Amino acid sequence: MLANSKLKWETTISRNLGVDFGFLNNRINGSLEVYWNTTKDLLMAVPVDNTTGYSYQFQNFGKTSNRGIELSVNVDVINKGDFRFNVGAIYNYNRNKLDELPNADQYLYSSYWGSSSLVPTNDYMFVEGKAIGLVRGFVSEGYYTVDDFNYTNGQYVLKEGVPDITKALTATYMHPYDLPSGQTAFPGAAKFRDVDESGTVDLDDATCLGEVMPRHTGSFQLNFNYKNFDLSTNFNWTAGGKIYNVAAMINASGQEFDGIGAQRASWVADAFKVYNVNAAGDLYAVTNPDELRTLNANAKYHLPYHQSGITSSEWLEDGSYLRLQTLTLGYTLPKNLLAKVKIDKVRLYLTATNLFTITGYSGIDPEVNATPTGQSGFYSNLRIFPTLNMDFGTYPRARTFTFGANITF
Repeated sequence: MLANSKLKWETTISRNLGVDFGFLNNRINGSLEVYWNTTKDLLMAVPVDNTTGYSYQFQNFGKTSNRGIELSVNVDVINKGDFRFNVGAIYNYNRNKLDELPNADQYLYSSYWGSSSLVPTNDYMFVEGKAIGLVRGFVSEGYYTVDDFNYTNGQYVLKEGVPDITKALTATYMHPYDLPSGQTAFPGAAKFRDVDESGTVDLDDATCLGEVMPRHTGSFQLNFNYKNFDLSTNFNWTAGGKIYNVAAMINASGQEFDGIGAQRASWVADAFKVYNVNAAGDLYAVTNPDELRTLNANAKYHLPYHQSGITSSEWLEDGSYLRLQTLTLGYTLPKNLLAKVKIDKVRLYLTATNLFTITGYSGIDPEVNATPTGQSGFYSNLRIFPTLNMDFGTYPRARTFTFGANITF
């Protein structure tokens, strides 16, 4: 670790304004808070030039802020006799921002999940004035179709105006086609937007794919009581934000030396195909444009075995979800049964956690890990730049059932 004699303490300033309220004899009550927190001179392990003989140096890095609103409300909907129904809800809007970035208006860094096979190598970025948690990559445009080419003398030649793709992105990309000298693209290859309109999709076309952290989060609770029974539920949710689904991207990229026979996720059945099986049961390459078009009439994804893991908008998925976090059913024993044993109260309960989650996310769990980087060893414990909402080997949350008793003497 390279020494730094200029280090100083972080400084955090918190500002908030809140109001508590209650109506109808406090049957409706809650609070509203507006906040603005800033932190400057953040102490971070910043990558440095390897020619120094070190990989990192602790530095005071930039200034961040969080602005938002938090509203909490509790309502006694029914409170009559033996029956009570109560609802509670919390809503939070939070806008985080990188207010100051030293020495540059943009800073690129890597999650390191794919080592040298990750394209672009720096798949996260800081941008002054933008949110923390920006993923950097290529804008997906699906895959090259047969109609993107002219089939001339047995070769697939890109039509005028259709950008090629450089091998700097794909490295070795296996296919059975005859291509013109210098051309990389072929039917079924992953297709990306030529952002700088240079005529070739290359590393210069990597761009910001958007922020990943949701701005809207919250929870709500439903509580019921009837005589000696009680039932409570707790839901939490997020709206917006994206998940960087590295787990799916690994299946799509193939990685070095993986071929068409490698084990994949089930979605690969809907990927572009370049081989078919004849009447004798033999595998053969499909090169005829009409047969290739028919074979892939229902294909949804590009050919899933180029060598490099390419970060693209295809792998940033909506992370919104609604989860039933806990459900508890309880029963309090009648006091006349307890008087003889000198026990004041006995409540039996059954609690279930993580019963279900409603989400459009294709991964195992939308609440993913945010491992700082893929670095191992000593540096894995350092506070280095965050790789927020990245799903890479996330262990799913367990579903549990707990039976217990509360006893008061």
